[in-house]
Amino acid sequence: MAEDSAAVKQPVSLPKLGLHAQVCELEVSVKSLYAATRTETFQALITETLRTSRKEAETLRTARSQRQPKALISAKRLEALKKLKEDVNDYIEGKKSAALRFFDRQAVDKEKLRNEINLLRDDNTLLQQSVVKLQRRLREVELDLGE
Repeated sequence: MAEDSAAVKQPVSLPKLGLHAQVCELEVSVKSLYAATRTETFQALITETLRTSRKEAETLRTARSQRQPKALISAKRLEALKKLKEDVNDYIEGKKSAALRFFDRQAVDKEKLRNEINLLRDDNTLLQQSVVKLQRRLREVELDLGE
């Protein structure tokens, strides 16, 4: 079965003599004609779609221009732009104030942590001094017991 599929995939290995050569040439020309026809069909379809879209866009432009005068459109656009700018500025100001509150909270927390660290360092120093004193006292007791 594998040999059959190999033979089908590779028709080049067959000798092209007489009628067989003409059939192969005819198959190639039919395939190229079919491909060219498909290409032309797609091209015509794309051209027609483009033409229809352009007509529709032009129709929409004329309908819009007939409904509203340009001055009114400009005023509406300017009003919308102004509102949009105000909304953006309000949003930015809100984000800035939220960021400032966050940084203030962080500064307070940082100060609290710094104070706790200093307290722990002081406690550590006191404990180390106590350990040194206890070690000295232990040596003294050992010396007293050794005598």
